[in-house]
Amino acid sequence: MIEGMVASWNYTQSGDRQIQSVYIPGDMPDLMSLHLKRMDHFIGSISGCRVAYVSHDDVRHVCHASPAMNGALWRETLIDAALYRTAIIRNGQLNATQRLAHFVCELFQRFTGVGLIEENQFPFPLSQELTGQVLGLTNVSINRAFQALRSQELLLTTNGQIEVLNSRGLSRVGQFDAHYLHFRD
Repeated sequence: MIEGMVASWNYTQSGDRQIQSVYIPGDMPDLMSLHLKRMDHFIGSISGCRVAYVSHDDVRHVCHASPAMNGALWRETLIDAALYRTAIIRNGQLNATQRLAHFVCELFQRFTGVGLIEENQFPFPLSQELTGQVLGLTNVSINRAFQALRSQELLLTTNGQIEVLNSRGLSRVGQFDAHYLHFRD
């Protein structure tokens, strides 16, 4: 990912969509396709995007030529797995406001990690419907959760951006601990 956001999702038999991952600039949303010939999910843009394509042959060549790059790509895959595990806990155990707070904290930390936070703001092009599909919630629940976080003066939402007003408070509400992101100093 160079710019924008992409998501991966699956559908239930009745046609309901569950977004499983949200990818931001710096992420490699389909790294698993290097070894899995048939994808078991869909990938699509959720905002205007600019992406780079790297062929599997080029990735394999770099991995063989550079143990450090091979390790970095493995690390990327392991962090993706940590994101999935955390989403299961978040969506299975937290209430609506906590889920949203946790998700916003996660995105804030990830955007910070790639140097894309400006004045405590980051792009948030997800509609309430898409946010609900990430968090397993209805539009009404998402709307109420945003209202609750705004009323506690933890965040603002304007023009496809989120501004984090109180990161400690937001982390507390969302029971957020960034260790699963495995950032290095």
